[in-house]
Amino acid sequence: MKRWALPCAKLALAVGLIYWLISNGGLSVDANDRAAFARDWPWLLAAQAPYAVVLLLAAIRWRLLLAVQGVYRSFGEIYSLVLMGVFFNQVLFGSTGGDVMKAYYVARESPERRAAAALTVFIDRAIGLFVLMALACAATFLNLPLLQEDPRLMELSVFIWVAVGGGLVFSGFFYLWRRNSPPGKGGGIIRKLAEILYLYRSHPGVALKAVAISVLLHSLVVITNLLLLRVLLPDQWSSLPTLFLVIPLAQIVMAIPITPGAIGTAEAAYGWLFALVGIPTRGALVSLLQRLTYCFWAIPGLLIYLRSRKTLSLDAPHEPRNADEGGGAGKNIPGDCMS
Repeated sequence: MKRWALPCAKLALAVGLIYWLISNGGLSVDANDRAAFARDWPWLLAAQAPYAVVLLLAAIRWRLLLAVQGVYRSFGEIYSLVLMGVFFNQVLFGSTGGDVMKAYYVARESPERRAAAALTVFIDRAIGLFVLMALACAATFLNLPLLQEDPRLMELSVFIWVAVGGGLVFSGFFYLWRRNSPPGKGGGIIRKLAEILYLYRSHPGVALKAVAISVLLHSLVVITNLLLLRVLLPDQWSSLPTLFLVIPLAQIVMAIPITPGAIGTAEAAYGWLFALVGIPTRGALVSLLQRLTYCFWAIPGLLIYLRSRKTLSLDAPHEPRNADEGGGAGKNIPGDCMS
């Protein structure tokens, strides 16, 4: 009974947030909204293009991080797992539920580097979250009039500056401390994790590439939201500097595993932030359009997941693959259909 207490509480919170948004008009769809959807749906279709590139970049970034750990997989395999992650993000708790499943699958297929393979998923997520905060931090300098008008925005900006500063200090400490002395051998989970992380100190170029890819990736997420806004605001383009402030902040909130698939929390974050910066539409509706985008790309992820389960149930046990076998497609990898 206790094991279901927290999931049920999170589900109840999601229901409560949705009810609150509906009762306050944040999620109500009137005749004008329906007319806008019917007239301007091509913008929703156009938004799929930058998001498609987002998923490709996510696969490239993760593959780079895996290679440092000696885990080599084809791009098709990694891209398939990314699509599966999109699906599980919509059905598990928070927008990071897909990370857990990705870690499980990549660790299962990398028995000799299981811990390292799984940890790359969360290193990948950490880099992405840091870049989100860094983009929001940079955008504060482009929105100084807004910050000066609203003390809540200023307080939020100060928090982001402190978080980014702390991340930079930690990164600098990590790369400079005992630079020429790798962790010694021995047991213990802390030492094993340190050995896994230490490899990235020896490959600073990979870390920089991952950061650069993340900047482009999250910039395209902002562009995706810009196009989604055209569905609701067909006669104007929203301010890009403002979107580079609020969209990363909303994405950070969505990454917190509070409710299933970030249902309710995403809509509440979008609604509050859009109102805070004066974007003339209901942010919760933009969040719903973004959720439609996620659901669209979750469909191939679901199909890949179902195919992988069927393959695993029908195929005979196979020999584990190791890092020396390179990036060829494995017999039971869900990415075979994408290679």
